[in-house]
Amino acid sequence: MSLATAGGGGMGGGGMSAAVMAHNTAAMPHQHTQSNFQSNATSAAAAAPKVDQLLHVSSKQMSSAELYPLVAIDLFDTGHVRFVPPLAAEGQQEEPCVIMDVKETVPTQLRLKRTEASYKALKKMLSKGDEASFLRVFSESLSLGDDKDDNDDVVVTIPTPALLLGVRRINHLPPAMKEMYPHKPTPSSAVSAAIEPVVTPDDDEAYLIRDQTLDGEPTPRGNDYDRVGIQLNLLPGKKKPLVLLPEDAALILLNYGRKLVHDEMRRNSSSSSSATKKKSKKKIDIADDSSATDETSGWSDYPISLPLPLAARTDPCTETLYEMGITRLTNRAGMVLTGSFILQTKGVIQAIGARYRGIAMEDEDEDGVAPTVYVVGRNAGGVDITAVRVTQPSETGEGYEDYGVVSEVSARTFEEAWEEIGESVGKYCEEGERTPCAVILYGTSEAQAGLAEKVRPLVKGMKVLMPVDKRNTKEICPLVVMTDPTVVAVGCAAGFGQAYQRLGGSESHVRNASATAVAISMNYEGEVPSRTDEENIKILFDFDRRVPAGPYQIDFTAAECAAIRHFGTLDVTPEQIKTFQGFKNIPKREDAARKIRLQVLQKTRGSDDWVEISSEITPLWHEDEKYAIESCCLEVSLRANGEITTRLVGEGTSIVQANKEARKSTISYYMWTFFAILFFGGFLFKSWYEDYVFQRDTKRLLAYYKHVIPGSLSDGDLHNARYLVWKYRYKKKRLWKGLEVKYGEPVPETWPDDEEEEQEEDKEDEEEIDLDANEEEDKNDGKQSEGDEF
Repeated sequence: MSLATAGGGGMGGGGMSAAVMAHNTAAMPHQHTQSNFQSNATSAAAAAPKVDQLLHVSSKQMSSAELYPLVAIDLFDTGHVRFVPPLAAEGQQEEPCVIMDVKETVPTQLRLKRTEASYKALKKMLSKGDEASFLRVFSESLSLGDDKDDNDDVVVTIPTPALLLGVRRINHLPPAMKEMYPHKPTPSSAVSAAIEPVVTPDDDEAYLIRDQTLDGEPTPRGNDYDRVGIQLNLLPGKKKPLVLLPEDAALILLNYGRKLVHDEMRRNSSSSSSATKKKSKKKIDIADDSSATDETSGWSDYPISLPLPLAARTDPCTETLYEMGITRLTNRAGMVLTGSFILQTKGVIQAIGARYRGIAMEDEDEDGVAPTVYVVGRNAGGVDITAVRVTQPSETGEGYEDYGVVSEVSARTFEEAWEEIGESVGKYCEEGERTPCAVILYGTSEAQAGLAEKVRPLVKGMKVLMPVDKRNTKEICPLVVMTDPTVVAVGCAAGFGQAYQRLGGSESHVRNASATAVAISMNYEGEVPSRTDEENIKILFDFDRRVPAGPYQIDFTAAECAAIRHFGTLDVTPEQIKTFQGFKNIPKREDAARKIRLQVLQKTRGSDDWVEISSEITPLWHEDEKYAIESCCLEVSLRANGEITTRLVGEGTSIVQANKEARKSTISYYMWTFFAILFFGGFLFKSWYEDYVFQRDTKRLLAYYKHVIPGSLSDGDLHNARYLVWKYRYKKKRLWKGLEVKYGEPVPETWPDDEEEEQEEDKEDEEEIDLDANEEEDKNDGKQSEGDEF
């Protein structure tokens, strides 16, 4: 899992369940290039759909790979190899690229000879790892099963070592896969498990898988350095057992496929006529290239695309494949559909086309309904079934515009997988899409024949509307289609060529659904987070979620962790969290931040156990500088191939520093508030005081005119008085002095009679009015007036 320290997800909807909303979430858009497919085995359909790209190819990547063929290997199933030849030396193609066949296949099982030469070749490869050492392994160690060394005394057979890629511990394997490999408990010894042999020379086991570490620890510690290794006992009693990582075993098979492509290109180049060579001088002529004639001519750098089964679409496996240099990882079911159209599989084209006509004849206004197909194939431990919704054909009639994966299931038995896929389709699809129009089988001919015997009785009870003629429809059973064993490799090569703009065709999009579930487990007491306690496990991305998905954001604060530890519950209120803030509670917050542990978990289909992904995460503790962090945010994302990315976002300030910053922030807040009050209040006071002085001086000037020059034009002229006060607002003394000089009398602030009048007015205002007393006085006055009148 990729961890980057750079510093919630929520859903809503009306009338929809959370699962349906998550499944219908739009996937991240991908870049597409138009391509036309051609093959020297069969003519390709010009309308072959383009598969969903799990990576974006930049122009720099294209230019670096233009001199190499694009190789597609069905490593997990049939072992068929297909490739798209390289571009011309100057990036110009006189003829369109085609999908080339390779007659031989790559063995999915690693069969190694139990000889001394084989032992030395493997040991040389583990120490050197160059092309020459791999060629020696191919010639002296690798057994292709075509000779007499079929028994265990002569060869060691490891079934599908690619399934062990990235596995941290044996107990992380699903039960079906665990039964495929012999294994023993990890020894409790002081000697490092990375070098201690588990198989003794007297043991009869030719090989077994074992837990080991890459950092020299005696026992696995549950971190990124844990690995499952393959221990080989090629020469018991003579040589010390060899320990291979699954990456080494898978790389032997992948490089063997690269070498097959290299040899095929040499044969094709040498068989071309001399006239053709002269006409196309710009093309790479491998037979005439001095560097290409050498056995070590860079074939180990050929870019590879792998179709992944459900069991391999996990974070450890995909991360390991990228570290091995695999360029592209794809969905195997999507490659089946792509390859079926390229190889012109009659049943697939007829079933989907007929179902579209049946939908149109049944209800012309039903625009959202589209055909659904089941893609069924064997895996190493059971059966994979994928339900795919095929959208409306393009306007030009060349293929289909979009493939939407509804659900993917994996189970040990076909019956379990069939029942589970039916439940998922019934949950996510509409009424007219729940019955598949075709069940497409892939894999070896023997595997497809065995699956067909189980599928045909089940589809007899299913009915789907199909057209009989131009006007009538009829409910018939879904069609069971067996494909060519090379369909996966052909589809994978087609998508690889389109991604690098070497093939043309109409654009189509495969929208993937998550084959895994992602959760997070938390512990607040400094212990290892449990992967079995469902109460502490929070599911972030469930099965069948549209991917890519995320980032899912989770906020953590030291105060909240301290409150959870104190009250013993995850449901703490903001008031409870607030009690642990402040300077006095710094030790409690630091202790809580130091002890919180997070563990990202992942679960695959067909497995009931959660698997730890990467090491424990301490979001509030800086491990390098040893200090507690006040707050941070964890972002978790899930990619289309099952890879998980996490990122810690935050300022990374310590609790003490954060408390100081909070205190500074509080002081600064009150200081700036006080300054704002003074600043804006000063302006308000100044405005009020200037208006008060203006009104006072106006009254003073009018009173002066009234007493000095009564009856004149200036007496009572409010506008003239206001004008003079405004005109002499900055030189009031000059105004009062000028009036004194002009009229011979100084200008007092108040006049005595004016003061008496103001005092009388104030007294009248201060007197209280007694209504009852006034009424009695009025009555008495009335009686007195009547007596006087009498």
